[in-house]
Amino acid sequence: MGTDECRVVRDGYVITGGSVTAGIDFALVVVAEIFGRAPPGPPTRL
Repeated sequence: MGTDECRVVRDGYVITGGSVTAGIDFALVVVAEIFGRAPPGPPTRL
């Protein structure tokens, strides 16, 4: 069995975070789920 490198996983009504450092990503996904918006993409360098 392989593993995915996902930081946040949604399975039906369950949303889980992959690590302690995924807290902000997890929070953004939860807020996006509540308000019906797509989560932001990765940051870009200026």
